[in-house]
Amino acid sequence: MSEQIVSGGTWASTIGTWGGLKWSSTADGGSEDAFWQMDLPPTFTHPSLRMGKVVEIKVGPSNVWKGMLNEPKVSEDGWEFSAIGLADEFYSAHLCLDSGGDTTSTPDVAVDQAITDGFAGSRPASLSAVPFSGSDDTDKLNYVGDLLDVWATSVSKRWRVDPYGQVIAVADPTTPTWYLAPGATQIGLADDDYASDLYLRYKSGSASYATVHVNDSAATATRRRAVPVDVTSLGVTTSGNVTNIGNGMLAKGKARYAWTNAVNPARLQLTTPGGTPACLSFVKAGDMVRSFSVINEQGIVLPYVDWIIGKAEYEAGSDTIQLAPTELAARNLGDVLSLAVS
Repeated sequence: MSEQIVSGGTWASTIGTWGGLKWSSTADGGSEDAFWQMDLPPTFTHPSLRMGKVVEIKVGPSNVWKGMLNEPKVSEDGWEFSAIGLADEFYSAHLCLDSGGDTTSTPDVAVDQAITDGFAGSRPASLSAVPFSGSDDTDKLNYVGDLLDVWATSVSKRWRVDPYGQVIAVADPTTPTWYLAPGATQIGLADDDYASDLYLRYKSGSASYATVHVNDSAATATRRRAVPVDVTSLGVTTSGNVTNIGNGMLAKGKARYAWTNAVNPARLQLTTPGGTPACLSFVKAGDMVRSFSVINEQGIVLPYVDWIIGKAEYEAGSDTIQLAPTELAARNLGDVLSLAVS
């Protein structure tokens, strides 16, 4: 099955020849970026290729990516197109408001109002109908994405907008979707962001502050490292909320060593548990990978290590895919820049 682009409801192949399609997804957020080129006249225009149009990438009948078209650019080599995943809208276009225009800290209410205000997605099931803060009113205006980030962490989940535009929250899988062949690639380990104990400082009243301590007992027993976390930007909240946030951070990887590099497996090196080579177009962030014969931080060869794909990048037709784990330590300029803007 080959990839196809649909922009503004129109199949791109019916408009002109396209190529160079690349896209990425992240475990937190879902569809991230997409890029492609088209061989069109410099003065060409089409209503489906205008900024703000919904873009879908399909493989057969299935969606693998969904987002919004940025402003197209024309160059000597033709037209260049880029699109941003729908989750980005929650950080730049939609505030946490209810139907009356008041602030809200209830995830369901904030997402539903964003949909009413034009967000090109849906909410198929409840995220949470309970105010995240002590009350539904908040001290300041927040973007929907910021609310979903902290709420999802508090329940040890990751929120994302799936390739069909559905806003969902899911726990990390506990069984692998993909097997990485022994010797295919090696991932290093680092302790840059490791913490066994978190001390979270929060605002407990209009003029008062408090601290909550959470820890991973197994990590503390092995190697204790305490790290401060400032969550005062949430405004007044409860110790229960802050405890949940801390435990969520530990559960999502803070109490584990980070990885030092991404991997670039070929199609035949990445398989289903049953041994079928992966269709790389369908490998996405949030899936679990099992790597075999991994050397741990003590230099011991482990039979296998399971890890969650934090970011997946793929170019249509390629025999390889780039996969980065969720806990990735910065080891080069690209990593540093990526972490700085994430």
